[in-house]
Formats: sequence, structure tokens, C-alpha cells
Amino acid sequence: MIKATFYLNQDDKYTGFDVSGHAGYAESGKDIICSAVSALSITTVNAIDTFTDVCFNGDMDPDGSIRFRITSNLDEKAQLLLSTLALGLTEISNEYGEQYLKVHYKEV
Repeated sequence: MIKATFYLNQDDKYTGFDVSGHAGYAESGKDIICSAVSALSITTVNAIDTFTDVCFNGDMDPDGSIRFRITSNLDEKAQLLLSTLALGLTEISNEYGEQYLKVHYKEV
């Protein structure tokens, strides 16, 4: 199962996210859930890097896990992009089931 955790501050602003695990929906290379989660997550990080002035720390492990944390201002563009990621992952979870993808939110 893939676990996606979104971190929000006390003002309900996104401060980062983690994505880890494997869906197990299909064999490696044919798992559409893993592919969709990876594409959405990586595109979100790249979009924040390209289209905003937000500073962040992030890394991707060889196993595919992604860790992303905003270290500067929580600008509106970044918030929109992170909200879009959360929406996309939640929709995938709703469509295919939490046995493949669980989305959590934590206040930090």
C-alpha cells in the first residue's frame, strides 16, 4: 500500500508531504496506481520549483519514497499545487480503494 501524508500548520496551510510504499495493484512496471501517484507527486514538486519562489527541502529514495518540506513562505501558488496533489491522490484512493493508497493529514 502507498501511504501519502500531508502536513498542515495550525492555519491549515500545507507545509509538506511524504509518499512511500507500493500499491501492489499490478506487477512492477504495470501498476497504474504507482505510476499515477509518482507522476502527480514529482510534477507537483517540479511545478513548485519552477513556478513559485518557495524554498523547500526534498528528496526521493531509490525505492520511490518522496519527502517534501517547505522551508520558506507558504505562498498561494504552492498551496494551490499542494491542494491539487492532495485532491488527485484522494480521488485515486476513492476510486481504487485504501488497500492501495491511503491519504492522511497531520497538523504540525
